[in-house]
Amino acid sequence: MKIKTKKTLIKTLLVVSILSFPFITMTDIIGIDSFIDSFENPENYILINNEKFSSDIFQSEEKYIIIQKNSHPDFNIDKKDKVIYFTETGEICSSQILDITATGAYFKYKIKNHEDINSESIYNYQIIGKIIKTIDDGFLNTLSLKLWEASISNININQLSIQ
Repeated sequence: MKIKTKKTLIKTLLVVSILSFPFITMTDIIGIDSFIDSFENPENYILINNEKFSSDIFQSEEKYIIIQKNSHPDFNIDKKDKVIYFTETGEICSSQILDITATGAYFKYKIKNHEDINSESIYNYQIIGKIIKTIDDGFLNTLSLKLWEASISNININQLSIQ
């Protein structure tokens, strides 16, 4: 009887380990705080497949990009953060923040201009979100990202109630 119990325990632990491995990988990729927050605020995170966009928009060779939207309750931008934003002509671009200044109620961000050496400025109302992480397209990363994306879409911690 004890041998059967040990085998059942080992099988159960193995199945739990295999099922939790993608989530452990995601925790390693984006950090525990962002991972937990993505379940609390799922509408504020976007997973983008970079192959669908031209490389000059995101300036990344990685296949996937995770973005925290500017609607996030704790959204903030610091120097050296990479953001995606709308230009004055309506194009979507990404760039790195060089400097931040406050102008009245608006924040003005000096960004790198990749078309020439000069920098330009954008305002907080132009920013779509902050790039949290760029990730390559390895099998485990792709599997983990897809499971994470499906999970945050279907499981919202705020809607769970303890009975």
